[in-house]
Amino acid sequence: MESKTIRRFRREIIEDLPSFPNNRETKSTLDSKTLTELLIDYLAWKTRLVTPRKRTIIINPEVNLNDTQTSNILNSHEYLILKESIENGEDVTPYLSLKALQEGYSPTSSENGNSWVAKDFTLNVMNLYHFHLLPYEKNKQHSTRTDDLIFAKVDKTTFEIIGVFDHSVFKKDADTHELNSERTRLYRTWDNIIESSIPDGGVYNQTSLTMSGHTREVVHSAQRYSSTIQEYDLKLGDLDFLKLLYIDSDIPNNPNLQWHINGTDLGLLDKMNNYYIFHHGKN
Repeated sequence: MESKTIRRFRREIIEDLPSFPNNRETKSTLDSKTLTELLIDYLAWKTRLVTPRKRTIIINPEVNLNDTQTSNILNSHEYLILKESIENGEDVTPYLSLKALQEGYSPTSSENGNSWVAKDFTLNVMNLYHFHLLPYEKNKQHSTRTDDLIFAKVDKTTFEIIGVFDHSVFKKDADTHELNSERTRLYRTWDNIIESSIPDGGVYNQTSLTMSGHTREVVHSAQRYSSTIQEYDLKLGDLDFLKLLYIDSDIPNNPNLQWHINGTDLGLLDKMNNYYIFHHGKN
């Protein structure tokens, strides 16, 4: 029997997770999942977003600054605005793909065996995000966004640009499955970055994926988060636990602690909006 705090936590992340089709049946499918399963779906989506934090811009050596297209993009007014937003820790969500914003979970991924529904291949396999140069605005057609994309590795402190590509980087010949020039260039860049990070005599272990298409990092994080919630949820009203939680401040009357995921971090949020992190996530 789940506690009120866990049931509330489940409701909040189900409501936050953009699902398609967004109907009663999909919500029912999410409701039927275990906490770990639900957290896998939720963290897989949240990982596609970039939590607002101040980050240092890094240009990877693989970026050819002498290339005309790349040089024009990285000196453009649009990029400089994006760069300033990143460095100031502003929300750059509108620069992401619409799929990252709108396609968080779909039951069809398990119904028809298509494990890549609502998943980002370049992120899950290459650990690369891609950003448009113009933000999406709801009152405008998204077709006004530029064809050029900036690919970057993003963690909690850095935004490392690895290249500028156009949208054809996502396409391949439907019949021959051959890679076009942009997709070939992305794979070559990715290979070169990997090779440069491997010490002499070392080997590279490619990003581990589960059969569902989720990264093992997401699965393991969901398992840890679920285990932590189950372990500490019964202690939320325990005085000894509260003393440890509020070690640097007075314990408020009825703190009303609730489990909360901020970005991809798991913690407890109290009625004064104090946030106590238990696990740090990807970004």
